[in-house]
Amino acid sequence: MHVRSKIAIVCLVAAISLQGANLDYFGSQADAIVVGSVTSDTVTGDEVSFTIRVARVLKGDVRETTVKVVHPWEAPGGLIKLVGPSRGPGQTFDPPIWGMWFLTRGVDGAWVSRHALPLGLTVLGLFVPVAAERPNGPFSYGAGASLNDALVYEAAAGFQLEANQNRAWWILEALGAFDRMDTEAVRTVLRAYAASENLKLRTVALAGSLERSIPGAIPTLAALLPSLTDDPNKSLVVSALRDSWRDSTSASIQQLISFLPGVTDGSVRAAAVRALAAIHTIDTLPFLASLLTSDDATEQVQAVYGLSAFANACPMQTQMPNNTTSGAYLQCDAPGPYKTTQTSVNFAFPAISAARLAPLVSFWQGWWSARPELHLR
Repeated sequence: MHVRSKIAIVCLVAAISLQGANLDYFGSQADAIVVGSVTSDTVTGDEVSFTIRVARVLKGDVRETTVKVVHPWEAPGGLIKLVGPSRGPGQTFDPPIWGMWFLTRGVDGAWVSRHALPLGLTVLGLFVPVAAERPNGPFSYGAGASLNDALVYEAAAGFQLEANQNRAWWILEALGAFDRMDTEAVRTVLRAYAASENLKLRTVALAGSLERSIPGAIPTLAALLPSLTDDPNKSLVVSALRDSWRDSTSASIQQLISFLPGVTDGSVRAAAVRALAAIHTIDTLPFLASLLTSDDATEQVQAVYGLSAFANACPMQTQMPNNTTSGAYLQCDAPGPYKTTQTSVNFAFPAISAARLAPLVSFWQGWWSARPELHLR
C-alpha cells in the first residue's frame, strides 16, 4: 500500500525564459525532477500549495506516488519574484495540469527554493508543460539517455502539445528552455518542429536555428517570412537573427545578402545588417561598404562599425559563446594586416553621435577605396 507523502516541497522552475535559466541549469540545480499532474491548488497569503501525482521520476529519490508542494512567494535570501495577476484563493484544473517539476531540498529536511521566479500567484508558471504519456516518435528516449536529453525531449513533447492546442504562452518558454543549449537532442527537436504543419512550431524551429547559426537557416527565413507578416512571434525571429545568428561561412553570408533586396520589413533588414556588422568577415565587407552611402544613418553606423571591427581585428560578437555581456568583443588586441594607428582612432562601436558620424563615414570610404583587393567578393 502506498502512503501519501506529506513532505513540503518548493518548485525550482518558474521563469525558465530568463537568460541562462534553461533546462540544463534547472536540471543541475534541482534535487528532484518529476513528471506528474495537478488537479487543484490553494492560495493562502504568501504561498501556493498543491499536490503532484507523480507519473515518472527523472532525477532524485522520490518514491511516493504523490508529493505535497508548498511554494512561498518570498524565497529565502530576499529574492524578488515576478508576480502576475492572482486567480483567487485557489482553483481546480479540469483536465489536470501535466508538468515537469524541478524541486529542491533545503536544510533540516525541508524543501526550499532560492531560484523560483513564479509567473503568477498560483501553480501556473511553476512547471514546464509535458505530455501525460512518455514521449514517443522523434522525442522518444531510452533508459540510458542523459538527464539533459530526457529533459529536452519531455519539454519538446509538451511544447508541441501546447502548440497543437493553440495556446500561445509557451513559445517564449520553449525558446528559454533550450536557450544556449546546442546538443544533438535540441537539434533533433528543431528538425521535428521545422517539419510540422503548425506555424508556431516552425517559428520556434526557425528562431532556434538562427540562434545556433545552423546551416540553411537563411533560406528557411526567406521561405517562412511571408507567413509571419502580421504574426507577433516574428519579433522572436528578428531578435534571433540580429543578436545570435553568426554563421560566417561564405555561402551563408551570400545567402543573407542575396535575400535582403527583396525584404520590405524594416525590422528584418535592420536585424540582418546588424548581424553582418557583428560578423565582419571579409565576405561581409562589400555589402557593408555599400551602406556607407545609405540614406539610413543607422545603416551607416553599422557599416562603420563592421568595417572598423574588421580592420582592427576585433572578435566577432556572439551569444553562443557569449562575449557580449562582458564586452569582450570590443577588446581588439589581436594583430591584423589592416590594423594601423588610423584604423584604431577611427574604430567606432554602434553608438555614434550625428556629429561624429560624417567624418567616420568619410574615413572608411577612403579606406575602402584604397583596398581594391577586398572588393572581389
